[in-house]
Amino acid sequence: MIARYFYGEMKINSTQKKISLLNLSKASRADGKKPNKFEELDRSGKIMMKKAIAEGLLTSSTIKHTSAAGPSIGTIRSVPNSLKKQQICMDIPTVAEIRSAKKSNPQEAQLKKRITLKTIQAVMDGSYEEWMQHLTQNQYPAPTLDLPVEYSHEQFDYLDLGKNMVDIGENSFTLASIVRLRPDASIPADYVNRGSRILSARNDAGQGFELVAPSFYTGSVSMYLGNSVKEPGHLDFGRSRLPDNTWLCIGTSVDRENFGDDIAHIVPFVNGFSDGPGTSIKMTGSLSSNASMTLGNGLDDVGNLIEGRRDRRFEENPRFGQQFQGDISSVLYWDRALTHKELRMMCRKKLADVGIDTGKCPKGYEQFDCKCYKIVDHELMGFKDADKFCRAEGAKLARPKTEQQQDFLEILMQQSHLETFWIGIDDIEIDGMHVWSDGTVLDYARGHFNRYPTGKPDKVYTSEDCVEEIKSRSGFYWNDENCFKANAFACELDEAVERCEPLLKAPPAVLPTEILEQPFSVLKSAGIQPAFLKSALKRRKGRDTSDGSN
Repeated sequence: MIARYFYGEMKINSTQKKISLLNLSKASRADGKKPNKFEELDRSGKIMMKKAIAEGLLTSSTIKHTSAAGPSIGTIRSVPNSLKKQQICMDIPTVAEIRSAKKSNPQEAQLKKRITLKTIQAVMDGSYEEWMQHLTQNQYPAPTLDLPVEYSHEQFDYLDLGKNMVDIGENSFTLASIVRLRPDASIPADYVNRGSRILSARNDAGQGFELVAPSFYTGSVSMYLGNSVKEPGHLDFGRSRLPDNTWLCIGTSVDRENFGDDIAHIVPFVNGFSDGPGTSIKMTGSLSSNASMTLGNGLDDVGNLIEGRRDRRFEENPRFGQQFQGDISSVLYWDRALTHKELRMMCRKKLADVGIDTGKCPKGYEQFDCKCYKIVDHELMGFKDADKFCRAEGAKLARPKTEQQQDFLEILMQQSHLETFWIGIDDIEIDGMHVWSDGTVLDYARGHFNRYPTGKPDKVYTSEDCVEEIKSRSGFYWNDENCFKANAFACELDEAVERCEPLLKAPPAVLPTEILEQPFSVLKSAGIQPAFLKSALKRRKGRDTSDGSN
């Protein structure tokens, strides 16, 4: 069920019912009835409720009838002239979802029901509008701890920050760190930065916390949280792999106050973006321990380095250490859960401190390595229509040619509630030759980066000429699909960011003409039809030199 607050109305799409809000302001009750429990809350109580609603449910914003992609937790991309001219889209559990959860997980059903009721109450009360205004403020609170550390794995096995640096107890909190993954290039990727400890304050009994990134299996942001009986334990909260060789602002926000029944809501973030929808989990007791807080590695109670875990997927069952390979510039701690807006402002400021300016792209686009990207999910389109949409903005469908670009796009795609996205590659013109939207070729024979599960498209049907990114719980992957399917999509601006020095080396470009020069046997084994190549190249050249209006 999608609830929309629009010009004083809440519209529930599934039933097309309209509830008038024009006479239900937070300042008065014209009907003279006794205020309900929600209305009797004091200001701080309402703020807590508003935060839970706004951060947990907002998926996109539409200002003055102009849609813009938004993350899965609260944000407004620009300050509106009037909040009455703002449309807010929220995902809230449907009755069917609540009933389904009631059979399998009564506690989850109760949580879903509470979210739905609180959302409707907040919109009708007017406090949601008040909170949206608060989210437009471009500031973030001063951290309880802001510690510059200047760690690098070549200089230190770890840094011992001492005991009692933070006292989390049973409180909400936010942990953040400015890091750069810089693994040893001579070591295979599967053998480095596996379960690396950025921060560790966990004793041998398992009580305490650890901020772990990249995680052991998924390469994302994860965290260990343990009370006196080691519960709830370790979870991979993040969904996206972290890119190497670029500064990142990462961490987690843990809200233990706003969901009741000992439910904590944990949101991992990368550069201020929520990395997935967050996780609600049962959490009781204190997370404080007598362990010393270490940075870049984990220690036992005696002071020895933790050996790390084994990966039994490998034949030799190797054990991996917990040292973070790269650089850590600073660590930050707040004794409350920051909002999404506050995380964005904080990460922009902290990344700027290490020379990474993330604010040079046009409105709606996000910057990575001197390029600007955006996800379009307010309208679903076929591949060719999506291509026209991007070109009309001076962009093309995005081209994740490196693992780092792919990782960044995954972070942006995680902000959307949708699961499939067109990217700029297809074999429409020449069957078997996959050409990027800039006219270069993805050459499988030369080992060009791709994220197909088997290293190549499966081409189950001959009509699967376009490529989509699919978001799943186990990660992202590419899939060749029918070009008429309606998907969200990613755009990449043609012009690079001015006065910006790329940090990552671009892969060598391969043009279609170079593929043509290969022996016929090579072309045939790759499934390419050389007889159609010449005319196809001519048609593509005409399309790429157009002004983008068609």
